[in-house]
Amino acid sequence: MTESARETEAGDKLFAGGVDVPLDFIPSAPRVKTNGRIMAVSNGVTIVGQYEVVVINRGASDGLAPGNVLAVFHAGDVIRDTANKGFLNAMSRLAAPKVRLPDERIGTFMVFKTFDRMSYGLIMEATNVIRVADRVENP
Repeated sequence: MTESARETEAGDKLFAGGVDVPLDFIPSAPRVKTNGRIMAVSNGVTIVGQYEVVVINRGASDGLAPGNVLAVFHAGDVIRDTANKGFLNAMSRLAAPKVRLPDERIGTFMVFKTFDRMSYGLIMEATNVIRVADRVENP
């Protein structure tokens, strides 16, 4: 390595310089059903915002191509269902069954560079905080 913008640690991967990225994209849905996760953010944080570059764990071998657009989802929270037990009875709240709320769509992601098993992309829209490990899938 002759230059670095961040720290380098044992186990880090090196890629050949001069990665070519096309400058024009045709937004499209992936040709196959895609279900992946956000693995990392370009600047090493875990919270992602609009116009940030992220890495997902799906790539060309999964059918992705530059320009593919995916939806970003956050897993629904697990809460206790206290609707039938009343809010004032503390014991009933502790015994109430747990339920998972539906997943929430929180953003839009567009692939701009694919490798065999991973892709780089840009968060085009974020309606809520996006985190590493949030799910990406066909819109």
